Amino acid sequence: MIPEVLDHSLMQMAESVRTSIDRNLQLPSLILIYSGIDIAGWLSAKSEKTSVRESFTNWVNLYMIPSGSLACTSIELYSARCAILHTLTPDSRLSRSGEAKRVAYAWGDSSRRDLEIAIAKSGTPELLVIHIEDLFNSFRLGWKSFIDAYEADQSIAPLFVKRANQVYVSVPKKHIEDFINSVQ
Repeated sequence: MIPEVLDHSLMQMAESVRTSIDRNLQLPSLILIYSGIDIAGWLSAKSEKTSVRESFTNWVNLYMIPSGSLACTSIELYSARCAILHTLTPDSRLSRSGEAKRVAYAWGDSSRRDLEIAIAKSGTPELLVIHIEDLFNSFRLGWKSFIDAYEADQSIAPLFVKRANQVYVSVPKKHIEDFINSVQ
């Protein structure tokens, strides 16, 4: 079973992503989604020594890509994550070296296909197009698949409980005051 503090934190993140998407806050939406994937990868890591890149791409391959709505690779998503989180641009070391395509994002009622056509007509170097709803839904479905798999076989993520219990917890002011008063 997923620890309550983690469940609460993830529900807050999902609500924040949904609100950001609905308010057309593109960069905050992407930052939250990519951070969420980072967290999921960290929680599912097999070892304390697993790199961020490895845990991110492993998690994407196992839980997001199988949902079928993303036409990209885990390394392209990792490259997009690095670009957004580190520079707020479509460029990362992986895209500059040619190891991954740069990513452009479709939003709202715009279609992925229309953006692909516009990019092709503009003469812009090849960009991979992802619709934000596909990215968010793949993340949510991936999270559900991961939790279902973990609950069926806890050996798939040996560090999960330890790490889940390290997640920040919000403590109401009243509880803090009560604690302070009880130890005086």
